[in-house]
Amino acid sequence: MNTSVKRILIILLSGALIVSAFHFSKWGFLPSGRYDSLKQDTKLEAVLKAHVVKLSDEIPGKSKSSYFRLKTSAEYIKAEFKKAGYVPESQKYDISSMHFENVFVTKKGSTNRLLIIGAHYDTYFNPGADDNLSGVAVMLETAKLAVKMNTNDTIIFVAFANEEPPNFKTDTMGSYVFAKALKERKSEVAGAVILESVGYYSDKPVSQTYPPLFGFFYPNKGNFIALVSNFSSRKLAGTLESSFKDSPLPLKKAITFDFVPGVDFSDNWGFWKEGYPAVLLTDTAFFRNPNYHTSKDVYDTLDYGKMADIVKALKTFLEKS
Repeated sequence: MNTSVKRILIILLSGALIVSAFHFSKWGFLPSGRYDSLKQDTKLEAVLKAHVVKLSDEIPGKSKSSYFRLKTSAEYIKAEFKKAGYVPESQKYDISSMHFENVFVTKKGSTNRLLIIGAHYDTYFNPGADDNLSGVAVMLETAKLAVKMNTNDTIIFVAFANEEPPNFKTDTMGSYVFAKALKERKSEVAGAVILESVGYYSDKPVSQTYPPLFGFFYPNKGNFIALVSNFSSRKLAGTLESSFKDSPLPLKKAITFDFVPGVDFSDNWGFWKEGYPAVLLTDTAFFRNPNYHTSKDVYDTLDYGKMADIVKALKTFLEKS
């Protein structure tokens, strides 16, 4: 075999190895153990489940993403805010002849600097238990715990409309409308914590996938909560990560570029677009949950114990704000 042929074979073999590594790197390589809550909070778990059941299963509507269902969900969220002692507000905006609203409440701090805790309440033509009624439930219960807190930052808890297609990554996306209004008012914003699909977990090996190359550095079981940040938001990410230090639910942090697939696939996109720090707290959605955007995304597939752990960690986070 002459030298030229050997070089060609080496190049082809090297290329094949690189392509294979790139392909298989979407699977988690690192081992991960089984994680369980140290102390079960059955009351909090039951309330979280009740929110998800109500919003995903009991609110009527021929289409699970119907306009009527969205309006009814907004009224439920307002009612829950009122029960907690807040005065809910609405940021209303129109798309064609339809009226939409971001529903929010404000917990006044000792300063006017704002910290946003947000989750979208629309779903994608399906029950949407994980995506994203799990996030709404966690946001509501965190808001209830914050009522009597003394914080430096003023906390805004907000339920966003229109995260899903056809509004996804457009100027009609509710979170972008909200972030843009903050910018227009020249609000000082410490950052936004976005809760996106936080209820699905698995202890099965190879149950977790990733964008290419990330799998080399993260676990192969989907039994953790992920904290995703761009480089501009790394300080906010660090503070939130430290709030999970004593949590039985492990947190895996990824600080990376905005263009990595999946990194800006939620309401953090609008805040980044307006130049605000924002992080994503997520079970990684379609990288883990086989029910993503299907009729199988129902309330009994979620782990309410781990959702309760998130609420408690967020309480610790707010106490630091």
